[in-house]
Amino acid sequence: MKTKFLLTVAAMCASSASLAADVSPTINPLAEATKIMDRCAGIANRISSMKVPPGAAEARLAELHNEGVAKMQATAAPGVKSKEAAPEVKRIAPEHQAFMSGIRAERGQLEKCGQEYARVNKPAEALMKRTGEAFEKNPTKSPSEDDKKVGAAMMAYSKASENLATSITALSKDSVHQRYVGRVVNKYFLGRE
Repeated sequence: MKTKFLLTVAAMCASSASLAADVSPTINPLAEATKIMDRCAGIANRISSMKVPPGAAEARLAELHNEGVAKMQATAAPGVKSKEAAPEVKRIAPEHQAFMSGIRAERGQLEKCGQEYARVNKPAEALMKRTGEAFEKNPTKSPSEDDKKVGAAMMAYSKASENLATSITALSKDSVHQRYVGRVVNKYFLGRE
């Protein structure tokens, strides 16, 4: 479908239909969706470029252990000493703490961007389809300036969509990164809940 669409838009730039006089209802939503996809791809690229320190799996297990200890201490009755000694909190190296904090901050940014992407994706895809079909149905010999603007917005949208897919795929290849951002990627970018 994407290949057919790109060929249609390319052909439209050479010989296209004249659209309605005001093209901003087409260009503006596509431009907004393009910006959002570019921002999401940038965040995904930053996450996938984060160096994973050696021993990340052990550090994550230590972090989970420490979270369990904290919950246990929080649920203990106040003022009552347990006969059993509380489990010892495990030390987590600073480079692992920095990595985990950084990836969580980026995950939060990716989630916000994913929410915006989820809001604009389906309407923009529908707009792309309708506009492409309109160009196919009404070809003319020379494109108007408005046709060229719409065609450029459609090409930019398509390129941003491809870049986002590439970035999300690259992000999904590392199992450590996937542990932190898999839920966000699945929910907002892959449509799996």
